[in-house]
Amino acid sequence: MDQRKSERLDVEGTILCLVGGRISEDRLADLSLSGCRLLGVDHKISEGTELDLTLLAGVTAKGVVRWSRNGSVGIEFGEELSTATLRYFTLDRSGQLVIDNTLDTFGRKLPPLQKLDPEDELLP
Repeated sequence: MDQRKSERLDVEGTILCLVGGRISEDRLADLSLSGCRLLGVDHKISEGTELDLTLLAGVTAKGVVRWSRNGSVGIEFGEELSTATLRYFTLDRSGQLVIDNTLDTFGRKLPPLQKLDPEDELLP
């Protein structure tokens, strides 16, 4: 039975993951307001492990590993992401929205987010 708090969207992107003092660059497979799935994780991360993710420049999330198998890891966030962050990852390579919705819940246009630069030191 699926116990997710919110719908996950298939996305493509790379994020930074800090776990146990080790920083890795991992691929997002899907993302929701309350969690994500990473692919191609080349090191073992056990269930219950707490970690810090840098999704975009200035956008971080704390999470807990809920499951881990075959290089794929499911993470539940401690606090929900902003809708703007989720929508950023629904852009295709040309910058066009895959999901056609660029307004917040009040009908205001969402501001652009800065793409993550691997040279920036964003994790503590």
